Amino acid sequence: MKSNRSSLTRACNVKHVDLNRELQRQIADSFIYVSDSRQSDQQGGGVIASRRITKGTEFVDVCSKYVVRKTPASLLTERGDVIKSGTDYFDLNKGMTQFINEARDGKKPNVQFKKDYVLNKIAWSVIRDIEPEDEILVVYNQSASV
Repeated sequence: MKSNRSSLTRACNVKHVDLNRELQRQIADSFIYVSDSRQSDQQGGGVIASRRITKGTEFVDVCSKYVVRKTPASLLTERGDVIKSGTDYFDLNKGMTQFINEARDGKKPNVQFKKDYVLNKIAWSVIRDIEPEDEILVVYNQSASV
């Protein structure tokens, strides 16, 4: 089993240190990056829950950076670490979000991406209860700014 909780929370350089530390701690206390049979993408890694997380809970990935609104589609093909949420684009910048896999093969998503307008970051909204060891999954084309 490979997991890498602490290095992901230290991986990004962010401002507003106190708030960002708290938001990073929330993610680190709730999720684990894995690259083993517990996740669906056997070629890469994934994210699993380390505790029970209830529907409606939200997490902000402070490592993400707002890129621009209505960016040409070429940005997505040129940079694999950019994600679209609604009409907004975010550079994932080594945060946990870049490791969330898409729900496929009959699996249901348990989070939805959205924009946190206060911090201008990508956020995850839990759309159904998540149990410990459940993989965190999203449907990319249903993510939106809310």
